[in-house]
Amino acid sequence: MEFLPVSTAQFDDVYALMNTAFPYAEHRGQQAQRALLARPEYRLYRAVRDGSAVGLLGVWTLPGWDFVEHLAIDPTCRSGGLGSELMRSYLAGASQPVVLEVEPPEAGEWPRRRVGFYQRLGFHFCPLNYAQPPLRPDTALLPLRLMTWPNELDEASHAAVRALLYRHVYGLPEGRLPSSY
Repeated sequence: MEFLPVSTAQFDDVYALMNTAFPYAEHRGQQAQRALLARPEYRLYRAVRDGSAVGLLGVWTLPGWDFVEHLAIDPTCRSGGLGSELMRSYLAGASQPVVLEVEPPEAGEWPRRRVGFYQRLGFHFCPLNYAQPPLRPDTALLPLRLMTWPNELDEASHAAVRALLYRHVYGLPEGRLPSSY
C-alpha cells in the first residue's frame, strides 16, 4: 500500500469519497477541507494499491502526536481487509503516538464495530468524555471518544491531547471549548 499526497487536481475525487464515507458533521465543507492542503501540519493522502486509489487518509502532525482525522476505503473495495492494511502500513511508519476520534460504542452496532477494528490494530479506547467541536457553522458539538496507539491515555494525558486537538485542529485558541458550548 502506498500513500500518495493528494494534489489540488486530485482533491475533488478524494473529497467525494470523504463526503460519502463520513456523516455531514464529521468533515468540513469542500472549500474548508481544500484549504487544509496549504497547512504544513496537515496531510491528505490517497491510499493506492496496485495502481488504483482505494482509500484516503487525513493526518495532522502535531507536537508529540499524529492525529488521524479521516480514514476511508472506497465502497467498492470494502470488506477485504484494506482498512486494516492501510492503517497497519501507516502505523509502521509513524514516528510518534497516534490519536483518533470514534463514536462511543454505546451509540450502536457500527460504532462498536469501529472501536473493535481499531482495538485489533493495537489502539486503546479511552472512556473519558470528549466532544468534537463543530466543523461547520450549522452543526453542533459531536460526542466522541479518543483512541490512542500505542499507549493508553490517563486523565491528565487525555486533557492534554484534547487541548492539543482543540488548539491545532479545531482552531480554539485556548485549547478548550468556549464557555458558550
